[in-house]
Amino acid sequence: MLPTLADLPKEVQKKEDTERELRQRIADLEKQARTAEYDQGTAGQAIDTFSDFIQMYPDDPRISQAEKIIVSLKLEQAHGNYQTAKYYESRRQWMGARIYYNEVVSKDPSSPYAGPSLQRIAELNKLIGNSSR
Repeated sequence: MLPTLADLPKEVQKKEDTERELRQRIADLEKQARTAEYDQGTAGQAIDTFSDFIQMYPDDPRISQAEKIIVSLKLEQAHGNYQTAKYYESRRQWMGARIYYNEVVSKDPSSPYAGPSLQRIAELNKLIGNSSR
C-alpha cells in the first residue's frame, strides 16, 4: 500500500502543500497573462505577481519562464498604450495621446513602440505648443 499525504512527516506535508499552492498560483497567473491583452490592469497585476515570485523563489527553475512572461506582458502593455494613443490622436485629443505615448516609453522603453512613441511625443509637443497660443 502506498503512503498517503497524512503518512508523511509534517515538514514534508507543508513543503508539498506549498509546492502545490505555488503550482496553482503559477497556473492562475498564466491564465491571467493570457487575458491581459484585453485588460491592462490585469497585465500590471500579473507583472507584479510574477516579479514577487522571482524575488521569493530566486532558485526556482521556473524563473526564466516567469521572466519571459513579464517581457511579453510589458510588450502587451506597450502595444495597448500605443493603440490608445493612436485613438486619442484620431480624435484630435493631443494631450490624451501624449499621455499614452509617454506610458509606452515609461513602461517598456525597449519595446518596438517606444521609438515611434518618442517621435509622436515630439510632434505633439510642437502641435500642443502651437495650439495653446
